Amino acid sequence: PGNVTSLSVQAGIMFGEEGRYWTGGGFTVGRVAYQLASETPFDVRYRSRGANMFYRTWIGEDWGINTQLDYQNLAGAYRLKGITLALFVDF
Repeated sequence: PGNVTSLSVQAGIMFGEEGRYWTGGGFTVGRVAYQLASETPFDVRYRSRGANMFYRTWIGEDWGINTQLDYQNLAGAYRLKGITLALFVDF
């Protein structure tokens, strides 16, 4: 709408060895632009930025724990801060 484009840029890095551990993180920046369809169309425009970090470690031969920290800010809409702790199984 209004000749405004959406844009997304991401970058990340990780280090480790399969079967032992992985650690890493990344970031995102962007711009969200769309038009909400309704009786009165509404132009939506947000700037977005975020970051994450993770650590994944194997406890057994084919299973382990994954942890992740997330942050995302969609300026004017919401702010997300999250922590994830999960078990995983390789098969």
